[in-house]
Amino acid sequence: LMESTTVSELLPPEPTAEEAGGEETLIYISQARDRFTEAVGYLAEEDWNLYKDKNDVKLLTKKSVDGGVDLVLREAIIEKPQEVVYEWFCNQSNLVDNSERLIVSEVVDELGPESFLLKREVKGNFLVSNRDM
Repeated sequence: LMESTTVSELLPPEPTAEEAGGEETLIYISQARDRFTEAVGYLAEEDWNLYKDKNDVKLLTKKSVDGGVDLVLREAIIEKPQEVVYEWFCNQSNLVDNSERLIVSEVVDELGPESFLLKREVKGNFLVSNRDM
């Protein structure tokens, strides 16, 4: 999985409506696939601006092309085998325990061996309530 070179190699095959648990879920999965493909496309672009570089982690930003929310990219070098890193990120409690803003991350449904439907809740600030992702 980690050495894939195209977006389609990173994504599991698109399920049928029956496999997805219904037409509504299939539409959601299709939209998520589209957003993932779009996000991977942004990674290839070179006009990112360095916002912060601390403890071997770089935070880069980029203006949104449609005037929406600006894009943020974190970049880090992790000196561990790919399998170890992958397993760590698949463990939802690791993500919650190591994030100041992520307060819920749970697997709602397993769509395949390496494909999950997640429910995540991000802590809002003093003006905005928590948000589901």
